[in-house]
Amino acid sequence: MNTKIYFTLALISLFVLPQTFSAQSKRYNKNHKKIWSKANCFYKAQEYEKALLLYTNIYSLDENYDEINYRIGTCYFNIPGEKKNSISYFNKSKAAGNTEACFWLARAYHVEKKFSEEIENYQIYKGKGDKLKGEKEINRYVNIAKRAERAIDNPVFVKIDNLGASINTEYSEVIPFITADESKLVFSSKRPRSYGAENIHNKISDIYISDKEGNTWINTHKIGFEINSEMNDVVVGMNDLGTILLVNRTEIGNDYGNLFLCENKGGEWLKPLMLSENINSQHKESSACITADGKFIYFSSNRPGGFGGKDIWGVKQLPNGKWAKPANIGGVINSSYDEEAPFISPNGQTLYFSSNGHETIGGYDVHNAEAQTDGGWEVPKNLGYPINSVDDDIYFSVGENDKRAYYSRYDGNGFGGSDIYEVHLLYKENYLTPVKFMVINPKTKEPIEAMIKLYVEETGEIYGDYLPNEKGEFLFIVKPEIKFNMEISADGFTTNNAAFHITTDDVSDDLLLREIIMSN
Repeated sequence: MNTKIYFTLALISLFVLPQTFSAQSKRYNKNHKKIWSKANCFYKAQEYEKALLLYTNIYSLDENYDEINYRIGTCYFNIPGEKKNSISYFNKSKAAGNTEACFWLARAYHVEKKFSEEIENYQIYKGKGDKLKGEKEINRYVNIAKRAERAIDNPVFVKIDNLGASINTEYSEVIPFITADESKLVFSSKRPRSYGAENIHNKISDIYISDKEGNTWINTHKIGFEINSEMNDVVVGMNDLGTILLVNRTEIGNDYGNLFLCENKGGEWLKPLMLSENINSQHKESSACITADGKFIYFSSNRPGGFGGKDIWGVKQLPNGKWAKPANIGGVINSSYDEEAPFISPNGQTLYFSSNGHETIGGYDVHNAEAQTDGGWEVPKNLGYPINSVDDDIYFSVGENDKRAYYSRYDGNGFGGSDIYEVHLLYKENYLTPVKFMVINPKTKEPIEAMIKLYVEETGEIYGDYLPNEKGEFLFIVKPEIKFNMEISADGFTTNNAAFHITTDDVSDDLLLREIIMSN
């Protein structure tokens, strides 16, 4: 199988290679040309950080040379968190007459949410006679820009939290999976002293696990040597109990690897088994997921027979334990572009995946689709902004209660590289927050027997009438960000009116406490 592992999650570089590697500035001497040539080798191999270092060593010799500006811009565009730095270089390359710089300048403006400048550069590019992309594709990107602007103006109701220093480090943490009971988190990271690293400065990917205690993640550690090897090991799928992992293993120095199945029995991880040639092929199988019963695998592949790019395929386990021949899951899910990172909900009814086709607002966007009774799928829905950003968003896993999800993304305010985030899906109908109220006597500071009427502020409708329990406590179950008016009455006190709502920042698994002090 050929699986390319990206920690940047920005799979754009195949389209930004310059048309030639032969051009050189007339100001370069023999030594400069050697540096240029070596930098181009790293560039072609998509090792952008190494290429960038060499390009910048000779940049001052000819800062107006269009091709070095183009390549430096491309390097920055493909390094996590550095896309913003590509803009000035693409601008200089464009000014020097580089046609493709117009297109990639537009793409860089997209990541900065500068949609007017983005669309303007698409229009300039469209008028170029030597452009590499056709008008249909350019119009697609114009529509993506317009769709992104609309999505940002109409965000979905979610709360996104960084999981903090117990999980995230200055290195990249990616591809998180949560057990159904949300007690364990499994993810991958390139950190020093990885298994297989020759010294502390060499980092390859290992798989980590963390335990949840209350609302805190503790005991984050490598999952073990049976799974973490001398190769790059990346978890790409997990069953709901956390007893089966799907792991991508790539030999150091190679771009592509194979999918393995790892099983835990009796608390011990067994030796990983490479999946059959029906799944691992000579093409790219980069991600996968497995159903709760361990009998069906969805995986992404660019093998022939699909709808274009990478498609999601399905394969069932036969009674003899072997895997059958895979089948493409169809053109409702798969587009002419790329579908990646499938995740099937614990009940098997919702498929989450990332796609740079469909109704994307950036690069890869997270979509979901519900299963139909005939075995097919409903039309996928984009999960919206801010779950999806104007960049790549991929590897989205959801807990069993359907209230929280986990994924990794780069954020300049994080700990470094890609961090893992928890997404509270507040738009879900079942996302209700419990709030305990107490009505207090201003003199005795003790609870009093009262009655509360709760009204929805927007409509004036009665949400509920509430009486206290024997401790004088009221319990409300409400959705966050809905504004209420309370009418509080008690014998011997003036009727009180107060506004009340729970903000997104208030959302917690813990019971929220509120007090009202009555007026005499």
